[in-house]
Amino acid sequence: MKQEEIQQAVMQMRYLEQQIGYVQQQMTAFNNVLVELEATVVALNAMKEMKEDTNAMSPIGSGVYATSVLKKSDNVLFEVGAGMSVEKPIDEVLSLISERKKNTEGQITKMTNTASELENQYVKLAESVRGN
Repeated sequence: MKQEEIQQAVMQMRYLEQQIGYVQQQMTAFNNVLVELEATVVALNAMKEMKEDTNAMSPIGSGVYATSVLKKSDNVLFEVGAGMSVEKPIDEVLSLISERKKNTEGQITKMTNTASELENQYVKLAESVRGN
């Protein structure tokens, strides 16, 4: 391998490192979304089982909570995008969240495959530079 080819391979390796880092950041973001969705499912299921006038601690910001009383309701507000929310039955929201979870898991799988492909390219380039 000529010096120019080595320099070019090293530049490609640096680019791949950046791409791998970006994909890993995206995977972290998707995993965070998945954790939030799972927590929402737990909360909604708890709401379904809740008794009338249940005491709760409600976040008001900056790590501060206030004691509150929750009224039993079969409906919740569900964000549908662009800052718009609609009232929907809890069971319907659970179904919609299940769909979001499946989509998010699909994105995580795609990102995992992409990261693996990028890492394989990186390894091949590293081996070609070392073999010189």
